[in-house]
Amino acid sequence: MRVRILDDLTRKLAELAQQRPDNRPPDIHLFADLSGSVEVRHHADALFDAVTEASEAGVDVYLTTFSHYVGATTLLASPRPGLRAAWQALDALPKASGGTDFRRVWEHILASPARMDRLSVILTDFEWLAPREQVPHPSNLFYAPCGKENYVRLHAAALELADSMEHITPALEQRIFGMGF
Repeated sequence: MRVRILDDLTRKLAELAQQRPDNRPPDIHLFADLSGSVEVRHHADALFDAVTEASEAGVDVYLTTFSHYVGATTLLASPRPGLRAAWQALDALPKASGGTDFRRVWEHILASPARMDRLSVILTDFEWLAPREQVPHPSNLFYAPCGKENYVRLHAAALELADSMEHITPALEQRIFGMGF
């Protein structure tokens, strides 16, 4: 089953544009989970949806890989990145590998006013549990499935992640694109 994030991404960009003085949607920053359980090919659908929306909205798309550390960031061809260019950029990035730790992405976003201004989306299989302590979570950060073949498992993992993050970001389900929450 193909998981599509396009409708949710389009809605969120429109909502954020209305909140900005220039009525321009923010740029998009994708964080591609490349921990041991995820392969580059699992990101194809989400990458396609994000590039499609960026082309329509005329915004830039940034792409960063991560696992237990944040990898390199690349700016995809802008303002109308093509899917081929996006896929080549993802394929060319140095790959983060190892276990997943969303906190590294949170810290990375919070460390930069420019990154705080973008609509950030973690593309993931949701196989991570939040720490028990309260940690800052970026207000501009959302989550989306990375299109692994087992939708039932993705859905269950997303709910488990949301439960584990209740003390950090209540109602995380509302920040998950493409899962129908």
